[in-house]
Amino acid sequence: MKKKIDLKSPRPYENAPPAIPHLLIDIEISKTKNSCLKCHLADKSIRPSSSHFINEHTGEEKQDQVIGTRYNCLQCHLPNASIKTSLLSKAAKGSNNTCIQCHSVLLDKRLSNPVALWASSVHAEVGNTCDGCHGGDPKDPTGRAMSKEKNFQAAPANKKEVASFCGKCHQGLSDRYMTSAHWGKRAQSCISCHGSHTIKRASSEIVSVEKCGKCHDYDVAEKFITILQSLDDSIKTSEEQVKLITGFPTEHIEKEVDTIWKRFRQVRMVSHTSDFKLMKIETDKVDILLESANNEIDRLITLGKERSLTGYGLIATFLILALVTYFSNKRLE
Repeated sequence: MKKKIDLKSPRPYENAPPAIPHLLIDIEISKTKNSCLKCHLADKSIRPSSSHFINEHTGEEKQDQVIGTRYNCLQCHLPNASIKTSLLSKAAKGSNNTCIQCHSVLLDKRLSNPVALWASSVHAEVGNTCDGCHGGDPKDPTGRAMSKEKNFQAAPANKKEVASFCGKCHQGLSDRYMTSAHWGKRAQSCISCHGSHTIKRASSEIVSVEKCGKCHDYDVAEKFITILQSLDDSIKTSEEQVKLITGFPTEHIEKEVDTIWKRFRQVRMVSHTSDFKLMKIETDKVDILLESANNEIDRLITLGKERSLTGYGLIATFLILALVTYFSNKRLE
């Protein structure tokens, strides 16, 4: 009795082999030409068992093609290969990244959801795709894309590995974090605060009672965020004040404010150590730079106002003289 096959199911029949994710374009090719074997025969670790090459009618075995009832790998392993490109996520459309294209249409939500979550993250915003964190080859449409030879790295196995995983790019932050109590107690990891695929830009919203209050009183975290938020607001205020300067070049003060932002990043970096003393040292450095910048901004704004008043005074004088001259001429006439 033939097995009943349901092409809408991740597995065509009970206890069937799992569907294997491959690039859709490669799947289309495989419908007419079995390109699967180009890779699966070359690599012993992914080579099909000998039973896949035996014709059940003649008993003949051929290594160059899949024949018999298993005339095509798609019959068992890729029942969902007919998924139309219209089902591709917004992130996958127009992308030539095989990780994004393939994972976005997988029926297993554990494998497809990360694409949607990544699409709204700061990583997507700045152009960092799956391979930026996980390695592999996003141009390879075969299973080799996730091979060790391609330096593929799966998700970190534990909290200890997360810091070094993220530290491939965020080395300074990772190094600082690994000196903190959070690291020492293995209580938290980078993704505990920042998330894994839903990573947002650094802001005060990352710190919350829900996250921090699980292990200790929130007032500790609140103290940290108050310091960071206060500095952030102060620098933004200075930026707005620069726009009020008139009649003078502002390039030098804009560079000074930019330097303050860079120094502020050091404060945020140090905050990952959970050390208030270090934060105080870095915060004081920002305050000194900010005070110097604000003094210059205030000076230029004041000079601009004085120049404007002087200009208005001169204009008023000229108008008065013009009126006096006009009426004098009228009287003489």
